[in-house]
Amino acid sequence: MVYTSGAEIEVIITWNREVLPCPFPRRSSELINSYARNTTNNSPDQAMSIIELLASLALLLVPLFFYLTKNSKSNASKSNPNLKSYPLIGSSVAIFANRNRGVQWTSDLIQNSPTATVVLRRFLDDSRVLTGNPANVQHMLKTQFYNYEKGSKARRTLFDFLGNGIFNIDGDSWKFQRQVSSHEFNTKSLRKFVETVVDTEVSQRLIPILSTAAANNTVLDLQDILQRFAFDNICKIAFGYDPAYLLPDLPEAEFAKTFDEAARISSDRFATLFPFVWKIKRVFNIGSEKRLKEASSELREFARNIIKEKKQELSNKSSLETVDLLSRFLSSGHSDEDFVTDIVISFILAGRDTTSAALTWYFWLLSQNPEVEKEILREIKDKSESPVYEEVKDMVYTHASLCESMRLYPPVPVDGKVAMQDDVLPDGTVIKKGMRVSYHPYAMGRLEMLWGPDWEKFKPERWLQGAGDGVNTNGKWSFVGKDPYSYPVFQAGPRICLGKDMAFLQMKRVVAGIVRRFKVVPAAEEGFEPVFVSYLTSKMQGGFPVRQLSPEILETKFKQPRRITTINSPDQAMSIVELLASLALLLVSLFFYLTKNSKSKASSKSNPNLKSYPLIGSSAAMFANRNRGVQWTSDLILNSPSATVVLPLFLDDRHVLTGNPANVQHMLKTQFYNYEKGSKFRRTLFDFLGNGIFNIDGDSWKFQRQVSSHEFNTKSLRKFVETVVDTEVSQRLIPILSTAAANNTVLDLQDILQRFAFDNICKIAFGYDPAYLLPDLPEAEFAKTFDEAARISSDRFSTPFPFLWKIKRVFNIGSEKRLKEASSELREFARNIIKEKKQELGNKSSLETVDLLSRFLSSGHSDEDFVTDIVISFILAGRDTTSAALTWYFWLLSQNPEVEREILREIKDKSESPVYEEVKDMVYTHASLCESMRLYPPVPVDTKVAMHDDVLPDGTVIKKGTAVSYHPYVMGRLQMLWGPDWKKFKPERWLQGAGDGVNNNGTWSFVGRDPYSYPVFQAGPRICLGKDMAFLQMKRVVAGILRSFKVVPAAKDGVEPVFVTYLTSKMQGGFPVRFEERAN
Repeated sequence: MVYTSGAEIEVIITWNREVLPCPFPRRSSELINSYARNTTNNSPDQAMSIIELLASLALLLVPLFFYLTKNSKSNASKSNPNLKSYPLIGSSVAIFANRNRGVQWTSDLIQNSPTATVVLRRFLDDSRVLTGNPANVQHMLKTQFYNYEKGSKARRTLFDFLGNGIFNIDGDSWKFQRQVSSHEFNTKSLRKFVETVVDTEVSQRLIPILSTAAANNTVLDLQDILQRFAFDNICKIAFGYDPAYLLPDLPEAEFAKTFDEAARISSDRFATLFPFVWKIKRVFNIGSEKRLKEASSELREFARNIIKEKKQELSNKSSLETVDLLSRFLSSGHSDEDFVTDIVISFILAGRDTTSAALTWYFWLLSQNPEVEKEILREIKDKSESPVYEEVKDMVYTHASLCESMRLYPPVPVDGKVAMQDDVLPDGTVIKKGMRVSYHPYAMGRLEMLWGPDWEKFKPERWLQGAGDGVNTNGKWSFVGKDPYSYPVFQAGPRICLGKDMAFLQMKRVVAGIVRRFKVVPAAEEGFEPVFVSYLTSKMQGGFPVRQLSPEILETKFKQPRRITTINSPDQAMSIVELLASLALLLVSLFFYLTKNSKSKASSKSNPNLKSYPLIGSSAAMFANRNRGVQWTSDLILNSPSATVVLPLFLDDRHVLTGNPANVQHMLKTQFYNYEKGSKFRRTLFDFLGNGIFNIDGDSWKFQRQVSSHEFNTKSLRKFVETVVDTEVSQRLIPILSTAAANNTVLDLQDILQRFAFDNICKIAFGYDPAYLLPDLPEAEFAKTFDEAARISSDRFSTPFPFLWKIKRVFNIGSEKRLKEASSELREFARNIIKEKKQELGNKSSLETVDLLSRFLSSGHSDEDFVTDIVISFILAGRDTTSAALTWYFWLLSQNPEVEREILREIKDKSESPVYEEVKDMVYTHASLCESMRLYPPVPVDTKVAMHDDVLPDGTVIKKGTAVSYHPYVMGRLQMLWGPDWKKFKPERWLQGAGDGVNNNGTWSFVGRDPYSYPVFQAGPRICLGKDMAFLQMKRVVAGILRSFKVVPAAKDGVEPVFVTYLTSKMQGGFPVRFEERAN
């Protein structure tokens, strides 16, 4: 993804690699493994689920924070009275608020401190010291050098990238590498090699690209060009390898991309508010840490291959021919691959990013200071095209201008050390063992006490001495260096940069090469100042788009386009996760702080083991059981003497769950008008179901119920349903199963049944055939859109804190953006169908209308929103409930062959397409379906909200606004309702027959149950209107399939599927089966 503004400047094209859906049917092994593992995620959008979960926990921090700090005052830093610090979290609020300008913010703090030192208090009283005081810097980098090391934390942070390279070690290891590297860097032959490499890259690659850009008036990102240049250079110097990154077509080099990835993610580790976040991700190998592991592995594998080739190459050459650093190390006897790889990777990091960063800001400053550019041109005009070493040394003004540029924009703006022992800095700051102390070159370049009142001015002369008053009159300048502890751009003391001279050698040659031929003109508007950002090294945010003007077109004036801007982090989604995880993990500490002196209370007398804590209630237990919520709440109810449980929630909210039939009757009948869907429920499903019958209360519900009831009770609708189902069974379902049986193919029966039910309900509701159940099992756009809307609407209920989806909805982001799009597409599709149906009805008599939509329109209900809402509700009810019931039914039959035999006996004399009376006479089949739904109800939990205070029959007190859920799933498991054999799949419990109840003559008598003990189809005034239609469909499907096939699960014996639920229930991972044709 590319974030740009002002696309007229630069067009960046990326290929979007789409993940194509797997064609149906899936491979047998895939289906079987998916089913056997039962590890399918409840949400298809895992990344957003993680963000929502973390945001839920993070947002808990707000009330806990205020609870914690309401009686405490913040403390201010003595040096910075405006920098507030709070208990536990220190100045984390300010750090977070300034997270996108951390270097500038800490620089401001240092500049406003009388001692140029600031103590930042962080999470859990961790303190960090930042200083721009030269005396402190000298103390750290020289006087007490051995007391201020990289430290184990910093080493661990960079270890996966830099390993034990010279920039990531301390002590004897550092001494050894420093000694070895120092020897190699001080050879004249290396300097000559560097000169040759740089001259070649400048003359043969850099200048031709800029010349072409100048001739065509093309805008280039100079930062990118300089990074490519520096990368080619340092790879040649370090490895003797040419990545050819700076070519006319500016190619993508895999090694460079991998290196960038590893460097960026390693830097991001430092940027997280709480370092344990990346450590957790590293342990679980997820997100950015997974990518870092892969990038580092690729990087080292590449390096080892180079080392292997270099060793072979060296065996055929004399050591005198070795010039690159890798060859030099290997020729000196340092053959350990890890040692050599680590040290050379460190040099690539140092040699590429620092040089390109310095030059990027340098050319921007030149463009703003033409008088400095003129002076440089004067200095280089008499130098060779490829100046020799002495000529480069003599470029004193250029050298001073580079130093001045790095004063204002240092390549490494902040560098940190860790105190090994307690200490006191020269300015009196007390340092405790283990404390991180950072010196701040960026702030130091802005201190008036070091650079005078004109420190903001780009003024190379402050580094020079010349004739008279210091103004150059004869081209002779004398360079005057600064105290390295006042200007620690290249570090100072024992760790001073070994490559300093090499860096100036490269930079001066690049400056001479470019400035001699071109004027660099920023493409941004005049007065627009670029933004300084920092990873491991600094960068110009968004790049540096420029034009290179050759002498003959210097006078041409151009309209200056707007500058590109980008987000700071290329991996924004993971940044969000890390931020939320950081805040969420704060909760843990605050929670223990809050509850350390308080005891948890049992959430209810009936469940003493369910703990409840202040503020968060039983949220911890709910979170722990989030992936088995129906089963967990079922267990709670089963262990309650009253079959009722009260769950304390966040901020003393409560949720009551019951399996007590008396309570269910009270809610669904006796006090029906006190228990409604409620405004919260309606808002949650409104974007999907609108004001459909399943999402409203009161007069609106009464009206829709009355209208729908009239339509559902017509004989013509029943006949239409029979015709639709028979056609779908005979012409689509059975042929697909026959083909699968003939080829011994594994099919996902859950998917097949969902397709079947979707085709059916769309024909019945809309008179529209989505043709979802065809031999090639196609993807139907309307079905996919419907699934998307249903899934995300369901996910709204599963978030621990509902305000999360509301926030996302307001900002139209993530899953809420997708729900909005899906609902819009769904309704647009429905409106088009309605429009066509209205035109169709205009040409027909009302007697010909059969589908529900036609019936509603013919009855005078022409309001599009009304009709759309009610029909969408019927699709939801008619598809998912029927397919869910049948999926579990066929699994239970496969485990209970004696039941299957009884059903076969019942249907053997029925027609291929049984008439209504024959279907009514399938009593045992009817009982077996009821029994299946007792154990696996399509809607396992249903919720109402109390409009007024109330008391349930079992004595549970209900406050106004409390959510009360009745629980069909657990009610099918209550021994008091179904006896000690409730686990057994036993259709006979619904039947009366001859003698002891065993059927001897095929004649059974069905005995229904009290609907408040078996509320699978609801009960009372809201009892399901489509109940008879559902049984009609299911019995025809059962007869059609069982007459022809034996359904055999493809999973291993003993593997029991997992029951999961969204708005309706499902079998997790699908239901892979084989079909065996029955012999006639």
